Parts: sequence; C-alpha cells; structure tokens
Amino acid sequence: MIPRTLVSICCTVQVAAVVPLLKLLLPGMRVLFYCHFPDLLLSRRGSFLKALYRMPLDYLEEVATGSADLILVNSSFTAGVFGQTFKRLARQGVQPAVLYPAAAISAEAELQEAAQCWRDELPAALVGHISNGPTFLSINR
Repeated sequence: MIPRTLVSICCTVQVAAVVPLLKLLLPGMRVLFYCHFPDLLLSRRGSFLKALYRMPLDYLEEVATGSADLILVNSSFTAGVFGQTFKRLARQGVQPAVLYPAAAISAEAELQEAAQCWRDELPAALVGHISNGPTFLSINR
C-alpha cells in the first residue's frame, strides 16, 4: 500500500478499467482519467455472439469511466462522442473537460536553426519586409 502522503492524484490514460481498482487500493486517492476515445466504439460487433460478449465489457467501461474524479478528453469532438456513447453518465450530468494534447516543441538549437533557415531560402527583399514587423499569412483551402 502506498502511503497517502506520497501521492494525492493518479492519472490514467486510455483504459478506464483501472480506475475503480486504483480507488479501491488507494482509498482517498483522486483519480483523473484522460479519454482519447471511448474504447467500446473501437470494437466491431459483427455477430450476435460478439455483441453479447461485448455487453458486460461496455457496461464495465462506462461504470469504470464514471468512477473517476475528473474526466478529460482530447477534443470537443471527443467530448460530444463521449456524451453520445456513455448515456448513463450523461444523464447523471457527467461531462468531461477538454484538455488538448500538447504540441511537440523542438529543441532550442533546432528552433534557432529554423529561424535562420527561412532567411536563407527567401529573396532578400521579402526577408527585409517580414523582418520589419508582424506578417499575416492566410492560407485558404
């Protein structure tokens, strides 16, 4: 058993089945669950037997997900899918918050190299124009 003073929050990602287990093994522990997409939507139900097999697993996923103290999803789209998929949780007023995934940021040396590179690849007049102040670029599809 981990002493309560060492850990106050546990974060789990992708598989909610561990949430009730954590709450059982670590009483008083706050559990944050980060949902990328409801797992039950990723499994095909091609036959009656497969659908029957998935029923308790799908129910367990919803119950386990709902036992988290805080539920985060990776986009507004996923928040909508979450509400449509976990109808019991939605009826209980459970709404996940959106936490967008972080963008990868290059190392400082790579950023400095990139800052110089664009100057080398553009005509000097354009570099001078861009360097004088803010430049807005609109790329429309």
